[in-house]
Amino acid sequence: MEIWKQIPPDEPYCVLLGSVRDRLYNALFLEPLVLCYRSLCACGD
Repeated sequence: MEIWKQIPPDEPYCVLLGSVRDRLYNALFLEPLVLCYRSLCACGD
């Protein structure tokens, strides 16, 4: 099963799960990187 495949818009349950998947991924991966970047910018490194 391909986790990042495109979700058909006519399947609302899949659209909902895809949205949850994307938010979870962003929270677990992107937010810590953004915080690290901001911290580096704040201390001048």
